[in-house]
Amino acid sequence: MVILGGLTKAQAVNLRLSTPRRERNAILTGRGDERLAWRGAHLNFFRFCPHCIADDLVGAPPDVPLAARAWLRRDWIVDQVRTCHVHGVRLMESSRTKGQAVVDFSAIVAGEVLPRLSSLRTDAVEAVPGEFEEWVARRLDGVREPTNWLDGVPLHAAIATCESLGVQTLGPRRVRIRDLDDQEMATASLAGFRIAAAGEASIERFLDRLVVRGHAAGSVGLTNAYGHILAVVERDLDDQGFQRLRDIVRRHAIDNVPLPSGSNVLGEVLIERRIHTSASAAAASKTSPSTLKAIFARTGIAPTAGDPGQPRLTIRVDEFEERLREFGAGLKVDDVVKALGVPKKHLLELVARGHVRTLFGSREINKARHRMARGDLDAFMDRLFEGAVPVGAPTRRQVNLGRACFIASTNIGDLVGLVLDGRLTWKGYLHGSRRYEHLLVDADEVTRVLQGSGPSRHNLTKREIYRTLPGLRREVVEALIRLGQMAVVKEFCPTTRRKLAVVTRESFEAFTARYQSITDICQARFLDPRVVRRRLAAAGCVIAFDETVTTTPIYERTQALDAALVGCPLRGTIRPTRHHEGSPRSRTRKVIPA
Repeated sequence: MVILGGLTKAQAVNLRLSTPRRERNAILTGRGDERLAWRGAHLNFFRFCPHCIADDLVGAPPDVPLAARAWLRRDWIVDQVRTCHVHGVRLMESSRTKGQAVVDFSAIVAGEVLPRLSSLRTDAVEAVPGEFEEWVARRLDGVREPTNWLDGVPLHAAIATCESLGVQTLGPRRVRIRDLDDQEMATASLAGFRIAAAGEASIERFLDRLVVRGHAAGSVGLTNAYGHILAVVERDLDDQGFQRLRDIVRRHAIDNVPLPSGSNVLGEVLIERRIHTSASAAAASKTSPSTLKAIFARTGIAPTAGDPGQPRLTIRVDEFEERLREFGAGLKVDDVVKALGVPKKHLLELVARGHVRTLFGSREINKARHRMARGDLDAFMDRLFEGAVPVGAPTRRQVNLGRACFIASTNIGDLVGLVLDGRLTWKGYLHGSRRYEHLLVDADEVTRVLQGSGPSRHNLTKREIYRTLPGLRREVVEALIRLGQMAVVKEFCPTTRRKLAVVTRESFEAFTARYQSITDICQARFLDPRVVRRRLAAAGCVIAFDETVTTTPIYERTQALDAALVGCPLRGTIRPTRHHEGSPRSRTRKVIPA
């Protein structure tokens, strides 16, 4: 070995290991001949640290010219190294040569750096190397960590992996790497390094996020999903350095991207399709994409149609085929009507009540085109006819479900609910048939069960108010309702099996607690109405409401009213008259002491 410039043997070995060598379309550098991509090593310019060059000038022998004292560090031509690890400053850049000319380090140092070295050292910006830069430097020195997934990959492929993953973290917009400045590229590379260093599972989770992001943007293709990652792994399929990343991306794409069978996925041919889009699924099922989207939305596979930001729909082929088999085997509403003999209105009500199960959750959708599985319909009919006895000649009260609804003033949903819950003791069927229209129930039993099944009515009808307080006749109550003194609501009556307009009990009790009619006053105290009116008028008790509206005097409950009626003669009492004794009128009337 020839020793140059008085270097020791160890120094010469270190110089050889630190000197990049050109080999075809790559640069070999570092211990173990780590390979850098062609654009990964700068040939037409270099970065430099002014403090390192100043140290070279001081430490060199005095007989060596100044321009020859500084030496080009390996790290200064590596694109991913932007910080001096010795002095903690950001590396500066030299001027660039034109065309394919290789930069002359000594000439640049002599002409550009040495004349203004002092100012360059002053202008140097402090910087701390990031994790990615430190890892690149370690790899160039031949240091590898067994826990770092990237250290199992050749350097040029590992660097490209970090950069491609990092660029995809910048957002859904398409980004060209050459448009990023050094700081943006350093940030992206660091993000990609952290994803890749954690291993295969971390990379797959990131690819999952990319696919979801692509769906949200309305795209499900390979390029739009993986972007620069795909460009890196398919650039040179013969480069085995990318094989680990290529395998990860290939598996993920096959499982998550709708690719037709026969597609060449990073060097391998896809035999069978794994993922459907709504369009390909519609073509396979011979239906429309909108129909499939509606079906999948009901089953939770896709969002509801019309949702803002609705992503593209994809579905696994195996899951789609299962849904497709259900869809193809399901019966439409008209088919069920013919097969079971159930009126269409009854069927739709039974679907709405949940008594008949539909496919794909269509029960919650207004005006949906329902489909029902034969197995579900058979199970429904088995429950409906369970315990039913054959009937040759039904009685007048043994009727089908439609007639029973009319007699009992109920609806088919409630009636079928009674049948399915086993609350009817008798069921029958005609002609040995198990058609819906031939099922019989006892109308009287249905009426009794329904009348006793519902909660008792809480509020009051006008008739009930009159029975409680005879002074509040129907027309009086209606007048008070118009005046806002009583409130009316609709309430279900279990006796009549319909909703009735009734006076709320709360408004009635509030009214009677404050007011009373003259009829109720007289009945409660056994008084004469004319006497009561005269006494109340004399005591200054006025009628609370216009009598022409209420048709009867109504008074507010006050102490003055009670005081005015103290000592009032009972009804039928004849008080002493002022006629003198022996007069005709006094002789014809019998006086009863008060």
